[in-house]
Amino acid sequence: MAADIRTARLTLRPPRGEGPALVALLNDWELIKNTAALPFPFTVADADEWLAQDPDQMACDRVLSRKAIEVTESATLIGAIDLFERNGEACIAYWIGRPFWGNGYATEAARAFIAHVFATKAIDNLRAGLFVENAASVRVLEKLGFQVRGEFDIDAPERGGNRRVRRYDLARHA
Repeated sequence: MAADIRTARLTLRPPRGEGPALVALLNDWELIKNTAALPFPFTVADADEWLAQDPDQMACDRVLSRKAIEVTESATLIGAIDLFERNGEACIAYWIGRPFWGNGYATEAARAFIAHVFATKAIDNLRAGLFVENAASVRVLEKLGFQVRGEFDIDAPERGGNRRVRRYDLARHA
């Protein structure tokens, strides 16, 4: 999945040397508290590691594809989306920097990414999970056709303690 994916407003492309932009976007508790794995505070070293895209580390982390999301017109980095494997299931996760919330970018990027995944990979179902209070991401997944498959609690001290997670699935349509 090395090719760029384009939408009307966005380009999804491999990440490249945008460490300062990553730190500026991800060193934000309001964003990070709704992610499962990104560290807080998010440092230059974290950005360097994220950008390195080391194939062995990506395989160890089971990241199958990572795309930076940028506004095509300005080439401004606004977020990222991953395809990864967890417990034998294909999953997606995404984030959009807070200055860009409320513009429909997450839905637009995820819709294009999912279409690309289903068109290029032998994957019949995608899973996503989110903290139930993340209303914006709930709306994104619902707009994309994801169906709720259950809820469970996790102990996430780095995210404020016990958190309720909702699991969603999206089946490939024939």
